Amino acid sequence: MYPSSTLILSIYKDLAALDVILQAIENQTVRPDEIIVSEDGNDLSVADYVRKAKKNMPEIVHLSQEDKGFRKNRALNRAVAAAKGEYVVFIDGDCVPHERFIEAHLLSAEHEMVCAGRRVEMGVLFSSLIKKRCFFMRFLQNRLVFFTLLPLLILDGIKNPESGVYSKLLHGIKAKKKITLVGCNFSCFKTSLIDINGFDEEYQSAGFGEDSDIEFRLVKNGVNIKNIKFLATQYHLFHKRGYEPEVNKPIYERVLKEGSIKCQKGIDQYL
Repeated sequence: MYPSSTLILSIYKDLAALDVILQAIENQTVRPDEIIVSEDGNDLSVADYVRKAKKNMPEIVHLSQEDKGFRKNRALNRAVAAAKGEYVVFIDGDCVPHERFIEAHLLSAEHEMVCAGRRVEMGVLFSSLIKKRCFFMRFLQNRLVFFTLLPLLILDGIKNPESGVYSKLLHGIKAKKKITLVGCNFSCFKTSLIDINGFDEEYQSAGFGEDSDIEFRLVKNGVNIKNIKFLATQYHLFHKRGYEPEVNKPIYERVLKEGSIKCQKGIDQYL
């Protein structure tokens, strides 16, 4: 019914978030065939945690690399190259997936399509409670609980609360609306990424260009964006941002100007 799948989870050091995310993955209605914890660094505590988690989730693979600043795209390329699944789903290490997250991506999978979902940005207090297991994600996944708590969530600084609702009805209403790709919540067939030489490793920070770049090159190569908002739902845990997005601007501007489908420094190094 579903293509063989690999979930690629990008992380950097945050073990508390990783713990909650893996719990959410364990409770998915459809489990991925493989989970790659793709670490942009080589923290020994992460390796130890994943080794222990493997006892209950034998499908977990851990990939790490030397911590030399922002090299997420390198970590992603290595993970895609290593992925055994024909279909790859991407999530960041600060985003907790709804229990039907993997199911939504796999049910929506099509060749020559990239499925794009969205995330709700949680506030400081609720993010802390979730990471400390004082407030469990399964409560927020219940629409009645979510809307009952919405005034408190708003006071806590929630952003894009509508994206926290799983709803086939809302999806049906909004399905034809154009949507952009976000790196924390998208999926496609592995071959679609190999065809464009994967992620461009020249990007030196998060926050600008790196998501738009992969979308630009996928679309230019004939892969369309499929809107699965309200189906592929996830909850972003608050954290302080230390991005320097301006360093990416000249790289992305060059990509647009040249119109190249394949990046120069990409996944071919690892195949």
